[in-house]
Amino acid sequence: MDSAFVRCSPNRLICSICEDYFTDPVTIICGHSFCTPCLCLLWEDTQTSTCCPVCRAISQQMDFKSTIFAKKAVPTGESTIYQLPSSVKQICKTHQAMKSFFCPADKSLLCLLCCYSPGHVTHKHCSVKKAAEHYRENILMQMKSTWKNKQKNQRNLNKETKILKVWKVMGVFLCRHQLVQLYMPQPMDPQLSTWTISGMSERLNNFRVYITLEHKTNMCDSPLFEELRRLQCSQDTSHNPASLEFSSSWGAQIFTSGKHYWEMDMGHSCNWIIGLCKESWADRNNMLLNSEGIFLLLCVKVDDRFALFSTSPLRRQYIQRPQGWVGVFLDYEFGIVSFVNVASSSLICNFLSCSFSFPLKPFICYGPK
Repeated sequence: MDSAFVRCSPNRLICSICEDYFTDPVTIICGHSFCTPCLCLLWEDTQTSTCCPVCRAISQQMDFKSTIFAKKAVPTGESTIYQLPSSVKQICKTHQAMKSFFCPADKSLLCLLCCYSPGHVTHKHCSVKKAAEHYRENILMQMKSTWKNKQKNQRNLNKETKILKVWKVMGVFLCRHQLVQLYMPQPMDPQLSTWTISGMSERLNNFRVYITLEHKTNMCDSPLFEELRRLQCSQDTSHNPASLEFSSSWGAQIFTSGKHYWEMDMGHSCNWIIGLCKESWADRNNMLLNSEGIFLLLCVKVDDRFALFSTSPLRRQYIQRPQGWVGVFLDYEFGIVSFVNVASSSLICNFLSCSFSFPLKPFICYGPK
């Protein structure tokens, strides 16, 4: 039966790599079989995914189970893989006979007569075919073990490589995060510089008016300054300063047109307000800084820091607090209100492009020094 099968399908017993009968055949996932040594040598140094040499199908892992059918189908007679070449080296020079036996004691080939010679008669001998099969099986077992260990080491190496890549990515991320934190804008309290404007005082004096103050009132802990303190201490809601006495006054003049300039000595007061407001706001009991029609410059002290604010809308002015005289200039037709540091002849801030459709009154409020 075996010989009949060989005659009908000889190609099924041939390895497509070495083109010889199978030696320890192995079947991979796609169904093709090869010699185990041939496949190991082919896949040993491959850098890409292992694939079948016949159909190129990807094989992620190797099945080392021998194909029993292929082993049984190999001819039992003298096979090509075991047949020794007929050469001078295979002929015994002493007895001129074929060396068909192997002596494991001294690892040499012997003819039949040499086996009974005095030097080998006490040794155990075996046929060359049997010795070759024995050593072949040992070599194949070692190759399988080496291959499996190599595959295991490669998997461990791949795993460690992935972990190393993850750590490298995390390292780059942490480094970038630290750099971002390093270069992120830090909270600061900038102080902008002011410049002296030559001839400004002379030009403004052409529109000087003298303000008569009236409606003086005393307020305990003015709500105007409380609103500024909350804005200045937005990060410290527990701030609760002691109540202070403030003096507020409105000018007797009402401006509905023209250009007007007046000055007020704020002395060394730490908390003060100066500017213009519409008459309806001045008559209210709850004067709020977010109301319309008020053009004020405000100074407030919280702890040991001074801050300047302007209204319409309420915003911080990052310049040094003026001490002494502060000037106020109004150009009703062009919609301009300006505040001047008289001592340094410099501009503090401007209200530009305003549209005045209501009378404006001077307003001043200051607290203790």
